[in-house]
Amino acid sequence: MDARTSVTSTGHIVGTPAYLAPELVTGGRVSAAADVFSWACVVVYAGTGRAPFEGTTVPEILHRVAFDPPQVDGLDPRLRPIVEQALAKDPAQRPTVPRLLAELAGRRATVVEPQPATHPGSVPMRGPRPRAGRTVVAAVALAGVAGLGWWLIPRTSGDETERATPPVSETTTATPSPVIAQSQAPSSGGATPAPAPEEDPGDVPRRVIGTWEGQVYQDGSAKSPYLTIYTLHAGHIGDVIGRARYPSLNCAGELRLLGVSGNQITVREHITDNPTGCIDVDVALDLSSDGLLEYSFDDGRYVGKGTLIRQ
Repeated sequence: MDARTSVTSTGHIVGTPAYLAPELVTGGRVSAAADVFSWACVVVYAGTGRAPFEGTTVPEILHRVAFDPPQVDGLDPRLRPIVEQALAKDPAQRPTVPRLLAELAGRRATVVEPQPATHPGSVPMRGPRPRAGRTVVAAVALAGVAGLGWWLIPRTSGDETERATPPVSETTTATPSPVIAQSQAPSSGGATPAPAPEEDPGDVPRRVIGTWEGQVYQDGSAKSPYLTIYTLHAGHIGDVIGRARYPSLNCAGELRLLGVSGNQITVREHITDNPTGCIDVDVALDLSSDGLLEYSFDDGRYVGKGTLIRQ
């Protein structure tokens, strides 16, 4: 560390300012979520060659950590959604270590061998194999969070047990199943009953149905980025097909299906809870080939974009 980016004086926070969690800077409650934030900073540096919060002086860096959005341009898009969530200012909005492990382990093959995204009307093109650098970044991310998980596991020595600070609890909404429950009563004659037919998704693409969560960045908003949770179910154009929640904005509302084009749907977001804190907008949801839901809106006054992950 150099004198510009290190703080090691007695009575001060020890560490590299650009990798400290905001709660360490502002004096908030410190938990395992702070380590998740620092892990994400390391992954950004490994993937882009620069820290997500840079400055020329220590005070400037600390101010960026506490109040500015992270700079993650150039990071592999398959790592970016989970890393951005880990860099949330609010510790409660960051993923837990078990969820990080599940996300990275479940997406390793996709990170190493990404497939070109396709959009309605576009022609898929065969591109070059991914650079070794992306594989290295994915390996660093997975190894780093695995080591972080080991550090947070209680360790016993003799009669004394060290326990890490428990991570902030995280509520996960279960994804509704598209399959109708099968009757348990046996049919006459003892024959095995036939499997129940799958529920008709209507006009909604089956792969879009479920609960999605991620950070949305809105131009000009002091509260950006903010956690967005979408729950979508089957339905037809004109029907209410789900619900939107914005916990940090204290807003929620219904989602009405306006149109469908391939794996992209458009919904009208009508705020019913705290309508003075949020506004109604038309939101485009585009399911990419790697299983992420790209969220965007632009009503001429406000512009917002984000990436949602299936829960």
